[in-house]
Amino acid sequence: MRELASLSESDRKIALDRYRILRNDLEKIDPYKVPHESLGSFKSVRTVFYTTGVINTPGQISSDIHRLRSCLQSLAREPLRREATQKLKQIDIRDAKHRDEMFVTHDWLAGPIPKLKPTYAAVSENYIAKEKRIGDPTRGDHTKRKIKYV
Repeated sequence: MRELASLSESDRKIALDRYRILRNDLEKIDPYKVPHESLGSFKSVRTVFYTTGVINTPGQISSDIHRLRSCLQSLAREPLRREATQKLKQIDIRDAKHRDEMFVTHDWLAGPIPKLKPTYAAVSENYIAKEKRIGDPTRGDHTKRKIKYV
């Protein structure tokens, strides 16, 4: 943050806007409908500015924060989900072609049908592991909460 001190006020605001998002803006976003090109702009977002209403219970505040963090997590994971969906569709098509070909050409008495690699399960497990490594974008070091109460 020391480098922010040397910036002008307008440059500082622009720099901070890259790393935060306002509650009202985040509530309007559906991670599944965001265009692929726009998803990259959410990579650096690590903070949600949350302003409570005049009348709020602790349970409502906790629920709101959990929902907002879940939305940020979905935005962080969405590019990987889309990549996994595309790759798994390709594997499905490949496996279907292979299955149809083996039904006609394979000698059933010679042995089992040869398996294709990578398997659907292996690729799926790989993407699940990658998704788990993404973690929670609001917890940089997994010990400090980065939700700002305004």
